[in-house]
Amino acid sequence: GKAEFIAKDGFTEEFIEACSLNKIRIFNFIRKGRDLTGSVRFADIDALEASAEKCGMRLEIIKRYGLPHIFYRTHLQ
Repeated sequence: GKAEFIAKDGFTEEFIEACSLNKIRIFNFIRKGRDLTGSVRFADIDALEASAEKCGMRLEIIKRYGLPHIFYRTHLQ
């Protein structure tokens, strides 16, 4: 599965570098000013949030796709 996100504020370059060091692949990303929109694998969301926090960015998950999210969502109910 995958998740789309928006990372706001903070230091965009440091965030991208931190993701690279943690081997988090960001694909379909678009940078608009200080905001970054992109997609990551579902398994990388926790590491992505940690990288965003280190760089002073606020991370918002827009949409989640795929079977891992469906299983997770139905397990919680």
